[in-house]
Amino acid sequence: MSRIGYIGFAPQQPVDALLSACVAELRAQGVRVTGVMQVLPAENAAYEGALNFRDVEDGAIIRFSQDLGEGATGCSLDPQALAEVAQKIGGALERKPQLVVINRFGKAEADGHGLRSVVEQALLADIPLLVAVRDDFRPSWDAFHGGMAERLPCDKDAVLEWCEAAIG
Repeated sequence: MSRIGYIGFAPQQPVDALLSACVAELRAQGVRVTGVMQVLPAENAAYEGALNFRDVEDGAIIRFSQDLGEGATGCSLDPQALAEVAQKIGGALERKPQLVVINRFGKAEADGHGLRSVVEQALLADIPLLVAVRDDFRPSWDAFHGGMAERLPCDKDAVLEWCEAAIG
């Protein structure tokens, strides 16, 4: 069994709600989970459309976008915020969680940045990792993991089954 499970999804699939439900159920079972999930749209309304993570361990909201101002068309991802999140998760790995959850392998990770280092650290620490990968980033993801990851359907029962088997 692979130590990396990834949920392949199309842009309109509710992968954030799926991750949130799976993490909630695993935590209710007493599983030690670390990582970040994207804040769900209904919750994010309070943050005026900023891109935000929810820390899986303590529930803290972490903004990972920057305000580029009115009319800006560039990427709003804040590389410094992503680096700080990666560092925080890296520190959490020292507490030996049973599972690491990362909301996405996306553009920043495909470009060699973002939370990519967290994936590498989890592998080195032999901690199972669950991540969502949108279909258009799949070629970069496949090149990155080199056949070490198992594709999971966008289905709660299947994801939970993989998680439970991965953590033993």
